[in-house]
Amino acid sequence: MTSRFPTPEEFASFPPPNYVDPVNQLPLAMAVLIPMTVLVVGFVSCRFYCRTVLVNTLGWDDWAMMVAAVMSVGSNIMLIISMLPEYQMGYHLWDIRPSRLFGTMKSAQMGMSSQLLFTAIITFMKVAILLTYIRIFPSKLDKWFCRLMIFYTVSLNTACFFITLFQCSPASTYWEIFKYIGTAKCLNIKAIYYFHSAQNTFSDFVIFLWPARNLMNVQVSLRQRVTLISMFSLGVIVCIAGVVRLYYTHQYLVSFDVFWYGATTFIIMSVESGVGVVCGCLPGCKPLMNKMFPRVFGNTSQSSSRRRPSTNFLSGKLSSSSAAKSEQESYRMQTLQSRPDNRRGVTMEKRSPPDVEKQLPAPPQPSHQGLRPPSRTTFTSRRQAEAYRELQGNGSDSSIEIFLLQRN
Repeated sequence: MTSRFPTPEEFASFPPPNYVDPVNQLPLAMAVLIPMTVLVVGFVSCRFYCRTVLVNTLGWDDWAMMVAAVMSVGSNIMLIISMLPEYQMGYHLWDIRPSRLFGTMKSAQMGMSSQLLFTAIITFMKVAILLTYIRIFPSKLDKWFCRLMIFYTVSLNTACFFITLFQCSPASTYWEIFKYIGTAKCLNIKAIYYFHSAQNTFSDFVIFLWPARNLMNVQVSLRQRVTLISMFSLGVIVCIAGVVRLYYTHQYLVSFDVFWYGATTFIIMSVESGVGVVCGCLPGCKPLMNKMFPRVFGNTSQSSSRRRPSTNFLSGKLSSSSAAKSEQESYRMQTLQSRPDNRRGVTMEKRSPPDVEKQLPAPPQPSHQGLRPPSRTTFTSRRQAEAYRELQGNGSDSSIEIFLLQRN
């Protein structure tokens, strides 16, 4: 559990022990791990809903992410339990009863389990993300990169899993350190932890930043490009968590207060694995995001197709109004041409009702502002009456001609 014991000077500097109400990291663990567990469960459920209901393309990457999510939830629950007063993970060394230190430290057993689970979680999580890359980016370079990184991740983390488990002989030395003091044989613990943390942080940067080259060249709108880059850039949080974990791993290895710094390291490990699962689920959740937030995550072509009917409707209204206006103008010309040349004494010719209806359609009613009725001296009262009777006898519905004759 520890790489060194406190020196006599450090023992002398210990504050008085507090066995009643000591300071511990349980509140911090609950404040961080409970929301992280909710996020992991929510995003994995969203991913499986989209893949099984909306798009119906369930694959091996989904099942690998499901395994990582289940282990992440189990690791979070176990880490919270290990910080209860019965186990005292997250306590300062001087606040732990000596009877617990010299016996079987169950908190150390849970610490070992957390490290092994973390190694398995990040392995399945990275494999799932790389399988998703193969599905999204079909080029040969992307496929070769993903296959190479899958081999690297699986082989290296498998080796680290067993090296961590059997770092000492016997393996129970990790949680019964005082029982085997002076007799146990251990590997270089510092080198193991530094190498494990460094190679995982390196692979985080390589895997999560790989899609940047494809996203910068993809032919989509600026809004969609920003959305995709923002979605994949959340993986940078995993890389930052890896760097922070590397720092606290160093503090854990050089300090004698291993229960306190170990709890901080395990919390950061849970954040790193949980955020990795959430980021790995984001591409699979995009169909549901498109459905719930079409303005933000929807396709540009779909948005423009929704807006086109309003434009066509407006142009249709304009063309119909123009047609009505031209029809009205032709209607006026027909009315003016149909008037008799009364100044030359020419009588009004007789037209059949179909011709009148054809030349003078009833709708729409035109404006009469441009029409000037003939002078009163043009028609005699007898000829006006004859023309009026002629229109009525023909059954014409030309209100314009009747109106003009009534005005004379």
